[in-house]
Amino acid sequence: MTKGLEALTNLLHKSSNNLNSINLNKPSIEVGFKNDFLEAIKMSLLQQSRKILAVCVLILVLTLTTACGGGTATQAKGTVNPPVVGRDVAYGQLERGDSPAAQNFGDWVVQASKGLITDAFVRDNNKLGVVISSKVPPSDVRALAKSLVEGFHKNFPNQDLTVLVYAPDKKLILTTQYDVQTKQVQYT
Repeated sequence: MTKGLEALTNLLHKSSNNLNSINLNKPSIEVGFKNDFLEAIKMSLLQQSRKILAVCVLILVLTLTTACGGGTATQAKGTVNPPVVGRDVAYGQLERGDSPAAQNFGDWVVQASKGLITDAFVRDNNKLGVVISSKVPPSDVRALAKSLVEGFHKNFPNQDLTVLVYAPDKKLILTTQYDVQTKQVQYT
């Protein structure tokens, strides 16, 4: 596009230099040619300007439509929405993690606990829930939660963390929160 405009500019300069030497006081064919030539160039520039303007308007419309959410989002085939934990979801339907890293960590917690933890789940890479077995005495629950917070922090650093400890009957018995700024653990 730029090369075309440069060529047109060069042609105009050459033509205008040649056409300036024409005596306009004498009616001749050259005067008519000069006027026709200039009109053709004006039309060509006008057409180019219209095309450029149309492209700019199209880009602006597409940008605004996309940025403002004019299109509808579609879900790619093969993707699965993470499960929503609510009253209507059976406990057995929950996954261990809502991301591959979370899934792997949940699996590791259950395997590494050697029977002390029967199930685990990770949500949003900052919340760990564990179901302890009846082998864990009540006096050891807090120490187990602290150990879980430390391991969780190593795998998911630089963020506040929560560890939820559930009894074998799946009732919440302890909430442990780690504050990354103060590096303090709170139990509730």
